[in-house]
Amino acid sequence: MTGDDTLARLAAALGIELAYTDALGIERRASDDTLEALCHAFGFAAGTAAERLAALGALEDEGRGALVPPAVVVRKTPGGTVAVDLALDAGTASVSLEWALALEDGALLEGRAVPADMPVVKVEQSGGRATEYRRWVLCEAPAHGYHRLHLVARGRAAQHAAADLVVAPAQCFVPPALGRGRRMWGIALQLYALRSENNWGVGDFTDLRKFVSTAAGLGADVVGLNPLHALFPSRPEHCSPYSPSSRLFLNLLYLDVTAVPGYRETAEARRVVGSERFRSLHERAVRAPLVDYEAVAALKLPVLEHLFASFRQRHLGTEPSVLGDAFRQFQREQGNALAQLGLFDALGERFAGQPDWRQWPEDMRNPGSAAVRHFAVERSDRVELFQYLQWECGRQLQAASAAAAEAGMGIGLYQDLAVGVDRTGAEAWANQDLLAAGAAIGAPPDAWNLNGQNWGLVPYDPRRLRRAKYLPLREMLRAVMGTGGAIRIDHVMGLRRLFWVPDGRHAVDGAYVRYPFEDLLGIVALESWRQGCMVIGEDLGTVPTGFRERMQQERIYSYRLLYFDRSKDGEMRPPESYPEQSIASVGTHDLATLTGYWAGRDLAVRTGLGLYPSDEAASAAVDKRRDDKGRIVRALRRRGLLPAGDADDVPMSSALALAVHRYLASCGSGLMVVQLEDILDVADQVNLPGTTTEQPNWRRKLDPAIETLAGDSRVRALAEALRELRPGRRGKARG
Repeated sequence: MTGDDTLARLAAALGIELAYTDALGIERRASDDTLEALCHAFGFAAGTAAERLAALGALEDEGRGALVPPAVVVRKTPGGTVAVDLALDAGTASVSLEWALALEDGALLEGRAVPADMPVVKVEQSGGRATEYRRWVLCEAPAHGYHRLHLVARGRAAQHAAADLVVAPAQCFVPPALGRGRRMWGIALQLYALRSENNWGVGDFTDLRKFVSTAAGLGADVVGLNPLHALFPSRPEHCSPYSPSSRLFLNLLYLDVTAVPGYRETAEARRVVGSERFRSLHERAVRAPLVDYEAVAALKLPVLEHLFASFRQRHLGTEPSVLGDAFRQFQREQGNALAQLGLFDALGERFAGQPDWRQWPEDMRNPGSAAVRHFAVERSDRVELFQYLQWECGRQLQAASAAAAEAGMGIGLYQDLAVGVDRTGAEAWANQDLLAAGAAIGAPPDAWNLNGQNWGLVPYDPRRLRRAKYLPLREMLRAVMGTGGAIRIDHVMGLRRLFWVPDGRHAVDGAYVRYPFEDLLGIVALESWRQGCMVIGEDLGTVPTGFRERMQQERIYSYRLLYFDRSKDGEMRPPESYPEQSIASVGTHDLATLTGYWAGRDLAVRTGLGLYPSDEAASAAVDKRRDDKGRIVRALRRRGLLPAGDADDVPMSSALALAVHRYLASCGSGLMVVQLEDILDVADQVNLPGTTTEQPNWRRKLDPAIETLAGDSRVRALAEALRELRPGRRGKARG
């Protein structure tokens, strides 16, 4: 640290944690260089003591005099009351308070209150001034929802304030069947990886609908998915679902072109599909063992353009058809967010040689500039094309979700919300004033990534996010929850803190930044109930003390992985000890498949790519894997799932894989998911953290095709075992 304490004080005022303990138990302190760089990412110069003092003064002035922050998130108490903390200068409690609350349903509540009658819950000293926080209990508690609060404190001078009052339930929604102690199971898949008789080289929404029906027939209550977020139409090779362009919309390449209305009637589209060039490219894309995203885009987008041209002509004339009206309604409902996405994707075409919008001409970098408005008019056809494609994506995904409900699944689609967005994408372009442009989200070193991770995702500035009334979070939760029965919040610890890595630094040079945890939890709970969507938090890696206990209170389901769960003696944790409010799995998309884990495939790949900091670390990982496999074998034998024997070195087989899943299925977790790769004995993992182009991440396809999946002996054997141990809502499969 520097000789004075101003850097530490400024960092603390911004919510930057000066030290943390990583998952390996090592305490790490942020260097002065890291603190200074992160202060700069917040928009404050911090190179000198004078700059730091000026920044501290600006922060003190920022909220001074405000009765309430721009958004007030409160929970209803068990008695049904709602309380708001008011910030008043000490000694001014004798003022009178006039208030008006515009409810979400259009009703208006009004009244008066006397702050002197309210209890003091906190006193803060800042800049020689004392602020008292007095708790005001509203005389009439509003319903859960988003309301608008107006306040006037009348003393020597009138003090006005306005805020969004977010009234949230005490806990998240849990499906009634699951909440009654039923134990369910499902299958997790990567949508792009599905093969079918009719897709064009990548799994699509029709494949998903078919897979849902297959899974339901096997007895599954849930189908887990990779993030379906919008990526980059003009950069299809940028394929990581966890580095999206926007979390508000969907990946266009998942569209089933043949299911778009008008496909068979549009002559221009049929001509393209019937051409020799198309047939050749189609055959190559379908047969390839890896998804060729550029080929898929080259197949789909030209045909979709013809379908949109036909749609405009047939349905968007002076008297729009029923379909045309539905599209216009979609545009109105999605509003500015859809308009900006359409603009961004059209601009992405225009500047295809400059993939980063920060390198576009200066007048195109601002969504509200005159140049961008002119472009929107000049290229309205392209802008509306991308809006139309989002509408079609939503319709097809909704059909898959409806199929889950019709099949009687207890949960249905289990969608995934990425922790951040690509800094070169539409969400970053539209919300650049809310982001910390000089930092990236990552993770500190842990047992699986000894060098730490820099995910390259741009974080929201927590102060600016609060000033924006948390609208980005509210909107993305609705977008993802709206077509599923469950949501997985990737890196759920980000609701409390995120690991920021300054631009140009290594992951080990990062530090944690705190977020308004209580407010974010309240919004998640509110949207969960509104959408009827349970919440699952991916709580792997470095988890703060007490965080999982808080997840339990909030009814956010936690993760329990076979690879990691151990008792204090190092042996496998008894499966019945897994908490009911959790989701159990062998691994995840970022970890080795069961077949790959047993063969040490992931360790060999990591060694070959130099992902271990030393040869000793690589050797230690191999030794640990041998020991961990032995622990699993011993646990299976104790349960009678494997024949008795002395040797721990048991080779992988269908019997061993089934025993592992039977062991996990007997756990106390309310929900269990099986990775489709594990069912099909795949050796290579979906994604290897710490790599991009070195491995074919997010590209591997699966065999067999979904039309024959239900008849696969491996699938049927596992489904039979899981139906027996986890009968779920129905208790039996349907033919």
